Amino acid sequence: MPKRIRDLYDKHVYTTGGKLLGIAVDFIIDTDERRLVEIEIQPEDEPETFKVPFSSVIGCEDVFIVKSEEELV
Repeated sequence: MPKRIRDLYDKHVYTTGGKLLGIAVDFIIDTDERRLVEIEIQPEDEPETFKVPFSSVIGCEDVFIVKSEEELV
């Protein structure tokens, strides 16, 4: 289902195991392939952000669900 990029910001990001990774603060887009490549996540208790591949996203409605850390490796 198509979604507006602006509607994806500030959603909580959880793993399939239920771990809260943080808040989605930015998105990296491959303009040549016209697709989202990564989600930049801001953990609630850390100053540094990190990125996960958008291909790891399993679902996105009220929150993002991404593959667990073990599945990302």
